[in-house]
Amino acid sequence: MAYPKAEIHLVRQLRKPASETAGLPLFELADPKVRDSVEAPRLSKQCMVILGRLSLGPATNTELVKIAQRFGARIHDLRTAGYDIEIQNRDHETGVVWYRLKEKP
Repeated sequence: MAYPKAEIHLVRQLRKPASETAGLPLFELADPKVRDSVEAPRLSKQCMVILGRLSLGPATNTELVKIAQRFGARIHDLRTAGYDIEIQNRDHETGVVWYRLKEKP
């Protein structure tokens, strides 16, 4: 049976005498070959398409819903990743909202 790297590391740690592993973590979950998520936030394909659309200029909620039904969640993901997206205008009668990309991180 093939074990993930983290599990193999755990088995190796347990085989060592306690004097050799004192002060070391019991196991390591992070793969050292993968960059930290803080360095490079990963965005979904829908986020990338919405970001591309907003980089062209303001977009309405009716346009964005064609890209992703839960476009509000994708905008939240983009804001969390550091993109400054704001509501430019809102029409309360029709329910149309215009979003625009203010700044790129």
